Amino acid sequence: MGFDVEHYKKILGETLEKNGYFLIEFHVSNLHHMIQTVVHKKGGITHKDCGEVSKLIQDRMLEDSIDVNAEFSIEVSSPGINRKLKNLEEIPFFLNENIEVKFTSSENDITESGENLGFKDETLIIRKSDGTEQEINKSDIKKIKLVD
Repeated sequence: MGFDVEHYKKILGETLEKNGYFLIEFHVSNLHHMIQTVVHKKGGITHKDCGEVSKLIQDRMLEDSIDVNAEFSIEVSSPGINRKLKNLEEIPFFLNENIEVKFTSSENDITESGENLGFKDETLIIRKSDGTEQEINKSDIKKIKLVD
């Protein structure tokens, strides 16, 4: 392929972050000659954003003399609504949005929904529909997904 996938995942993530985007997924398929990315930004992703991200990826790789257009197609997409978050580092990008959190408490699985208020130290805070705040220890979280 000519380039280190993990290396470019890191530097492209940094490049996109400087431009207001968050790289959620980065996959390279040699078989299909495809670079697939999933990105997010505050307020959501538009078709125009996808084009801009594709150009940012091409430009950054050209800086290292890698012409991705010669070997690969670049596919850029948004994460979509009602999707599972891939990692807890995504939480800050979805502040004030509704999430559903599955976590363990006293050896029982519990699911709570509410507005994502973010992390305070090692605790995720959500505001439930009744206005109360639920604190969830980061280590107890099993799954988080976006909800309408």
